[in-house]
Amino acid sequence: MQSAAPSPNGDASFACLQRFRRLAKNDERLSATVAGLHLVAFSILMLVRMVKMLLDGSA
Repeated sequence: MQSAAPSPNGDASFACLQRFRRLAKNDERLSATVAGLHLVAFSILMLVRMVKMLLDGSA
């Protein structure tokens, strides 16, 4: 019986798999960051609107 020689593409496929795992992990962090920034932007917009409403109502 002949044993199959290790293919040079085997190492590349493992490296590619590792790279995709790293990119997926970075994407998870990115989505959490984007969600946090949406919350900050929404809070600032609501605060500006509330301040305008309070200033217009008291004048």
